[in-house]
Amino acid sequence: MSVSTQTTGQLQATLTVHIPVDEYQATLSKELQNYKNKAQLKGFRKGKTPVDLIKKLYGNAILKEVVENSLQKQLYDHIRQNNIHLLGQPLMNAEQAEIYYNIQEPSDYTFLFDIGYAPDFEIQGLDHEFGFYKIVPSQESVDKEFENLRTRMGELKTVDLPVEENHLVDFTAAELDGTELKEGGVQTEFSLWISQVDGPAKISILGKQKGDEIDLDLRELHTGKDEEFIRKRYLTSLEEGQQVPSRFRLTVKDIRANEPAVTDQAFFDKAFGPDKVKDLDEAKSFIQGVLANQYVSRSEALLFRDIQDHLLKTNKQDFPDAFLKRWLKSQNPKLTDEGIEAEYDDFAQNLLWTIIRDKLIKRFDITVSAEEIKARFRQQVLNYFGGMALGDTSFLEPVIQRMMQREEEVEKQHDEIMSDKVFDSLQATVTLVEKEISEADFEVLMEQARQETAARRAKAAKALAGHDHDHDHDHDHDHDHDHSGHSH
Repeated sequence: MSVSTQTTGQLQATLTVHIPVDEYQATLSKELQNYKNKAQLKGFRKGKTPVDLIKKLYGNAILKEVVENSLQKQLYDHIRQNNIHLLGQPLMNAEQAEIYYNIQEPSDYTFLFDIGYAPDFEIQGLDHEFGFYKIVPSQESVDKEFENLRTRMGELKTVDLPVEENHLVDFTAAELDGTELKEGGVQTEFSLWISQVDGPAKISILGKQKGDEIDLDLRELHTGKDEEFIRKRYLTSLEEGQQVPSRFRLTVKDIRANEPAVTDQAFFDKAFGPDKVKDLDEAKSFIQGVLANQYVSRSEALLFRDIQDHLLKTNKQDFPDAFLKRWLKSQNPKLTDEGIEAEYDDFAQNLLWTIIRDKLIKRFDITVSAEEIKARFRQQVLNYFGGMALGDTSFLEPVIQRMMQREEEVEKQHDEIMSDKVFDSLQATVTLVEKEISEADFEVLMEQARQETAARRAKAAKALAGHDHDHDHDHDHDHDHDHSGHSH
């Protein structure tokens, strides 16, 4: 095989691949013999079919397979051996002559491929200073979280008050026939947090007192819930297939309110750990630290976005645009030329980031092991149990092994871990200048980032309306040190 290269434009070239007949003849003869040995044609014993008959029936297809397999292998061997960095895959040149495969007259074959090169550059911009926002929780947030903690650790107590939004109400319910109780009708009891009622019945319940009655359809307790939800939530005694009655008379049996926990030492020990907090000031200082740590991942998300944007601007590159637009069309023929033009800039940005990311992976010598992927899967499964202490977790191993067999999921976890490591390496390399910022001001920055992201996605969606497309050209990144996931 011989390969020649002709430059046709910026970062574009045409490869001419010539395959002489004597290069594939031995493989062709071997494949014909394989078909002969396997063939079971009428009138011939297995393996006794004449080669001439094999050629007549299957020869052209066998020749095509042999030549094209040789072409693919040698083409990519040439690309790899010559360290050619391509964008996309080679595309058939428009001037490629039609190929005819004739087993009776094997011949030399010539193929023309257009290719696009990746730009060659060294990453610039890692010596830049980046602001890292240290979010200072407001006193209002600290106080709110403290009261939420008291509420969560509080105690439900019966109150002699009209029903309010924050009350838990115990009801008895009896089926109605018109305006009277139905003889032998369905009866049930249930408790209901009034804050969870989102249907028109809420107005009827608020203000009622113990012993008061309310006639209603249970479906009125919730908006958008189907009959199956009502059955499972309130009428577990109904037999299968039995319809949910239309109306019930509810009687308020009891009204309870959550009484927040008393802020004594027993509360502090239970909420924060033994002997960690001694008084209210220490409790709120502890909460402030917890909230500040929770904000770190949000600061890191904004930091990574800033680093990405800076590296993309600092390392701006030219691409073989004409080739890439052709390649995009080849990947999804349903895309129109207008759609490709509209989204091309975003695609090029995403492509540039992919190249930069690959260079960073090489620069920082980042790898991901199978054990790291297993550990990510393990944490994922444990999260399903809500962080409960499970004791012996050996039962997880078969589950994790099955997950490791799912190639797409493994690739997803690999990519997420790799991106986390890229970010960690970047964060350790660039210079960070810590900047204190209030929650309110930080929310303004985050909202601006969200709006920019939404605008880009809306633009892409408009350009691609009516077309199938599986590329994501957004380069946002949510980084979380507990490795719970990211996207970019």
